[in-house]
Amino acid sequence: MDNTKCQFCDEDISVQARICPHCQKTQYVAEEINSMAYNIVFYQYFLIKAAIILVCFVLAWWAGLIAIAVATIISLIMANSIVTNYPPFLIVELFEKSKKSFYIELVIVLVLIVLVIIYFVKKSSDI
Repeated sequence: MDNTKCQFCDEDISVQARICPHCQKTQYVAEEINSMAYNIVFYQYFLIKAAIILVCFVLAWWAGLIAIAVATIISLIMANSIVTNYPPFLIVELFEKSKKSFYIELVIVLVLIVLVIIYFVKKSSDI
C-alpha cells in the first residue's frame, strides 16, 4: 500500500485517503489547490481590478477590454506563483481568509458600477 504525507499534520496516510485519520482535515488534489490559488488572487485583488477596468471602460471600450486581458494574465501568473511557493495547508488558510472580505468588496464594486451608469446616463442626456 502506497503512503504519502498529510498536507496539514505531516503524518503518513494512504494515497487514497481523502481525510487524514490523524488531524481529520481534507486532503486536496493539485487541481483543487490550483483553483484555490486562483481564487485567492481573484478575491484579494477584486476591488482594484474592477475599479481599473471600470475606469478604462469609461475612457474607451477598447481600453476596458485590454484591462480585462491584462488583469487575467496577471492573475494567472500570481496564482501560479502561489502554488509553487506555498505549501497546500497555507493555500487553504489563505483561501478561507480571502473569501471573507470578498463580499464587502463586491458591494463596493456594485456601487461603482451604479455610479458609472449614472455618469453615462447624465452624459448622454446632456447631448
